[in-house]
Amino acid sequence: MAADRESPAVTSRGKTTTPLTWAITVADPRPATQFAIFDLDGTLHPETLGRLLLKELQERGISSRERTAELFDFLRGLDADRLHEPVHVQTAYQMYARTLEGCPQHRVMQVAREVWERHAANVFPYATPLLSRLREAGVTLVLISGSPQEVVVPAAQSLGIRHSCGATLETSGGSYTGRITEAPAIPGQKTMIATRLLGGTHNLRCAMAIGNSSSDLDLLDRVGWPVAFEPDARLRTAAARQGWLITDRASILASVPVFRAPKSSVQEQYPADRSSKETGQ
Repeated sequence: MAADRESPAVTSRGKTTTPLTWAITVADPRPATQFAIFDLDGTLHPETLGRLLLKELQERGISSRERTAELFDFLRGLDADRLHEPVHVQTAYQMYARTLEGCPQHRVMQVAREVWERHAANVFPYATPLLSRLREAGVTLVLISGSPQEVVVPAAQSLGIRHSCGATLETSGGSYTGRITEAPAIPGQKTMIATRLLGGTHNLRCAMAIGNSSSDLDLLDRVGWPVAFEPDARLRTAAARQGWLITDRASILASVPVFRAPKSSVQEQYPADRSSKETGQ
């Protein structure tokens, strides 16, 4: 198992060592990283892309202006601690689904691509080099985001991430029905999605996950290599208690170890992203 020799000392789970020492001499039950699971909003990109998409749809008159305004008012009424509570996340998703009820899917997909293209240059500077390092090391990249699937897919394609999943709405006859079928921001859902994409819970031990909010807590607790990136208060507290790596945009490239995935990697032995296929993207 070869490690990235350019990375300096890191701290994780109470250990401070170089990745090379970590890979060879530290008694650690975790296998080398074969998968890297990323959050999008606030982790790879500083903005909430779902909100940018909804604002654009509202301004163009594609989504219901009244229902979109109600959703934005609801979100503004929640502080950071309450924003990720399950009941509020579920309510926000239901309101989001109703804003697009009856809208043609192809129009939303087109606007989503335009939104991403307009904001793609704003990804955190660390994103491209870190993703490149992981790809070169043979690590399979996965993107799971609470933002709409329509904007998550072009983001994943642009960033060179093969497998992705975002919030997915039910469609019928090419239009949205007003019901949601995949809600990654609900606590616990990212773990279920990751398990499906990676082909089983056993592969989570081979995964690194990087997230910034309490909605990522369950997934970070299940993977072999959890990373809290500029975490909110609840995630920071949990990460410090568990001894997870806590990092930020200035230090992440130096602090995240990149191990070369074993040649016997299981990374191609799991199903491709179902949601991407179902949205026709």
